[in-house]
Amino acid sequence: MTHPIARTPHASPARTWPLVPICALLLAPATTLAAPSLAGGVTPVAAPAYVTPTAPAPVPAKTAPTIREDGTLSLTVAGRGSAARYSSFAVDRAGVRSPDAVEGASRLSLRMDLETADRPGGLSLAARLAGEALHGTLFGGTELPGDRLPGSQFDRVLPVEAWLGASWSDRFGARGGLMTSQWGLGLLANDGMALFDERQNEWFQLPAVGDRVMRTALWAAPWRNDKTTALRGLLFAAAFDRVIRDEIANSEAGEEAVQAVLSARMYLAKDRWFGLYYVYRSQDHDDGKFLRTHVVDAAADLHFGAPGRGLRIQAEGVVIMGRTSLAPTPEFPEHDVTQMGTAARVSWDTGRPGVRLALDLGWFSGDASLDDDTLGAFRADPNYQQGLVLFRRVLGWQTGRARLTASDPDVVGRPNEDLDRLASGGAVTAALTAFPKIGVRFNEHFEIYSGLLFAIATSPPTDPFHTRTLGGGEARNFLGEVPDGRVLGTEMALGVRGRVPIRSIRSQVAFGLEYGRLIVGGALAGSGADSPIHGGRFVLTFTPAIEPAAKPASQLDDNAEDKR
Repeated sequence: MTHPIARTPHASPARTWPLVPICALLLAPATTLAAPSLAGGVTPVAAPAYVTPTAPAPVPAKTAPTIREDGTLSLTVAGRGSAARYSSFAVDRAGVRSPDAVEGASRLSLRMDLETADRPGGLSLAARLAGEALHGTLFGGTELPGDRLPGSQFDRVLPVEAWLGASWSDRFGARGGLMTSQWGLGLLANDGMALFDERQNEWFQLPAVGDRVMRTALWAAPWRNDKTTALRGLLFAAAFDRVIRDEIANSEAGEEAVQAVLSARMYLAKDRWFGLYYVYRSQDHDDGKFLRTHVVDAAADLHFGAPGRGLRIQAEGVVIMGRTSLAPTPEFPEHDVTQMGTAARVSWDTGRPGVRLALDLGWFSGDASLDDDTLGAFRADPNYQQGLVLFRRVLGWQTGRARLTASDPDVVGRPNEDLDRLASGGAVTAALTAFPKIGVRFNEHFEIYSGLLFAIATSPPTDPFHTRTLGGGEARNFLGEVPDGRVLGTEMALGVRGRVPIRSIRSQVAFGLEYGRLIVGGALAGSGADSPIHGGRFVLTFTPAIEPAAKPASQLDDNAEDKR
């Protein structure tokens, strides 16, 4: 069977029409006609390994409710165009190499929000419609076969959100419809909607639309208006979802997934919170295969200092356990799922102009054997990104070609099923990472930044075909070589970015130029360890202008905005 994401519609091979949409994208300014004030919601996103569940984001507390005399209607348009080129490298033992052509991609986003007046002790209603157009690679993408290869995905039109919500006295509420989600650092729940919030200021990020579900959600903040209790910032939420599309399920392909969610978040201040959620996922396929998993995810986001400056500490830890018949082997038609992942980010910002320091740390469990009864490799959401070359390009290509090698009819009789789920899609997986970064903001319009990514495999990169044939069970990497140690590589990243505000429509035009140089480690021996792999991209965006003072650092997701 095919991985759900691999079934994403692609542009035609010729792609003779890119200039018109690119011009339209570059000429359409991001506009916000009225500032939206949004109620909260809960939602999930895809996760790790061959089989990994989606996980939701809870509704946050409103720490300082206000009264709006009139309702609001807002229309926001944002767009992004990019051009990238990477040097060629070997992607399998047969000598196939990745392309080095220029790849052009685009993303045009439209969002409309409506809210009624907010009256004391009364009912407030909210609604949102959002969609994407020309989402993905326009030209220069690969023509080679594979699963979720870099530069292979494209959607002409993509519905993203369509929901209705109601809240009563700022303490109870409900929401239903099509939604996305964001939780913590986005290891599992990542909406990819950084075009609309402060995440657009992060470095070395190029997210796509995250997972989508049809959701019915309830939330409660019983002590929200009680200034005498420390529980004022406590929020509970519960939801039931039917997954539309995520990393491991696509309802259009006969992969039906539902999940139940319970979550809680505690606000210590507007920009300091910690929280926990639990999700149970049940997934069934047309061919009779199943997935049953339990997910526990704890996260925190603590900011100390004035908006837009000071110390910020973010952390997230995930445990996934369950049972599945996906990716079976003759010896083990079913597998236990046991996966863990943790990440942390510590940053210090002196403001604009000034210096920003950041350190990203991560540990994601691996899977040392493909022939046992456990699936252990944790795979973060593809929108949780570190660097430009190692994970997004090199491992994205090598894992994306693994199924074809293992399915060669001239060598093997009947290959194992679901090998397409080996494809990482460019996600960070089975690694210990450290990514220190530093940036200098000369003013609000211009900044330069750099980083150095270190990555060590938590288990050797393992190709299913080469390990069983050449290695006789001993781990072989995707080029058929014996891994020389655990070092995946060291990547140097540089960037420069400029912004031009359009204050009359509360928007901005931004350009960015980013470059990455990867020195391949011994774990990927054979992929050109003596020849660094290079990559660079130019990005032009039109987005809403997000000021830190208008939205605290911890409020990073649409489902977590306060009414203020």
